Amino acid sequence: MTSLKTKLIAGIFLLLVIAFGLSSVLLINQKTDELSMDTYGSVRSFSDLTAPTVVELYERYLAEDSFVYFNREVQKLFDKTQEVTGIGLTTYNGEILYDSSEEEARQRDGEALYVPDSMMNRVQATYPSYRLTDDRVVYLRTTVDGGVEFLDENEQDVEPIVASDRIADVIYPHGAQYAVLYAPTYEVLEARVQAMWIRIVLLALFAVLIGMAYAYFFSTGLTRPLKSLREKATLLGEGDFTVRVDNIKTKDEVGVLATTFNKMAGDLEKSMEARAYQERVGKELELAAGIQQDLLPKENPKVKGLDIAAGIIPADEVGGDVYDYIAPDEDNLYGYVGDVTGHGVPAGLLVSVTSALIHSYSHLQDPKQVLIETNKIIKQKTRANMFVTLILWHWNVKTEKLTLVSAGHEVALKYAAGPVKTDELEKGGIALGMMPDITALVKDQPVELDTGDCIILYTDGVPEAWRNEKEQYGMPEFKRVVTQSCDLPSAEAIKMALLADVKQWTDGYEQKDDITVMVIKRT
Repeated sequence: MTSLKTKLIAGIFLLLVIAFGLSSVLLINQKTDELSMDTYGSVRSFSDLTAPTVVELYERYLAEDSFVYFNREVQKLFDKTQEVTGIGLTTYNGEILYDSSEEEARQRDGEALYVPDSMMNRVQATYPSYRLTDDRVVYLRTTVDGGVEFLDENEQDVEPIVASDRIADVIYPHGAQYAVLYAPTYEVLEARVQAMWIRIVLLALFAVLIGMAYAYFFSTGLTRPLKSLREKATLLGEGDFTVRVDNIKTKDEVGVLATTFNKMAGDLEKSMEARAYQERVGKELELAAGIQQDLLPKENPKVKGLDIAAGIIPADEVGGDVYDYIAPDEDNLYGYVGDVTGHGVPAGLLVSVTSALIHSYSHLQDPKQVLIETNKIIKQKTRANMFVTLILWHWNVKTEKLTLVSAGHEVALKYAAGPVKTDELEKGGIALGMMPDITALVKDQPVELDTGDCIILYTDGVPEAWRNEKEQYGMPEFKRVVTQSCDLPSAEAIKMALLADVKQWTDGYEQKDDITVMVIKRT
């Protein structure tokens, strides 16, 4: 190949082959991603629509030992989708009531089977969960505007399901009684991708032949500007986002490509700067959230006469609620629940300061004096618009007496086991950080507890939880669920029931404030 034109034609031929090959791969990948997301959407829609139906069919037929009718109706559901090959149904406790893959023709006999322990959190969850083929589990919570939030089991935001993810199974909880299990399949997607590959290969052969014909006539005029574009693109790929194409002045497609290249390079430069800033802020927030999480107790205290449990559901990465337990010696135990104005990083910093102060003054062995001394420092060291409401309790292990001291916090609830009732205790005190000296405004509140009685401490995120723009959870609803839940055998179970009721009531609406609950149960 001594002729320049021959070399150019050969080069353009090679470029066409490479370019079309790369385009084909990108197209296939893009289409595969679209089909993968279509499969995800189909599985999600199918599970959303059919989960209540499966439960209804179970209660109507299978629970009445009518397997044939139940199985027939379930099999009809498979006619509505090609992306699901299996349906199962379990109880809230994990007992498998039905498995289409094992009971296609007749009902299984024998002893009861249960789902693996690793699936129990998903069966008993509030939201549907998707296990991916890399064993990552993502929970989906539908927002008020019809969108979807992707969460982990602690209801923290996680990376969303993307086109490269493949779904291994879906568990769709239904109330607190059942969970419907789905087994997706990607056979339809793979068949369509294979057919697409065949069409693209045939199209590629035809396009290369046509391209060679055009290359013969136009190769000479294209080589120089394309060479310039290639050099600039190489620099761009190496990370030089200041590179621009300035030696192509034509108004044809090559000129448009040069203009587009320049715009793309400029957009990439801005995008990388913004991304670097966003990543730095995200890392800092992640670090702050981790530090705040480390401040919370790792386990509930074991103390004679009491069973204690507490938990927080933060509204942001860094929250404004706090709780802790302090045992200055073997005969005394302190605990508290607090709420800083607002949330985010400023609130998180004040949370840390408050926690440290209460720990440092716990040796005083007087809950009232602990709050008085803590308030003095907070007032001196914080801004005028930052303050903390807090309720501190003290348990004397020897006398088995409980004392509460409130600093303007939400009124504590007392559940009496016999006769069963839930009452509000006395309000009192003023928030820490509002006045230099609160000695005259705080007082001790002794609380008599019989076996089975409970004290419920909480932050305003509980009664002020929203279901929509108009409806709030409210104290009547909270007192109702306290009355219904406090006969559970442990403080941990009561805490979980209270938090679950609030989240279920909000029905996925935006959480505007941190939610904290502490349960003190007399044993």
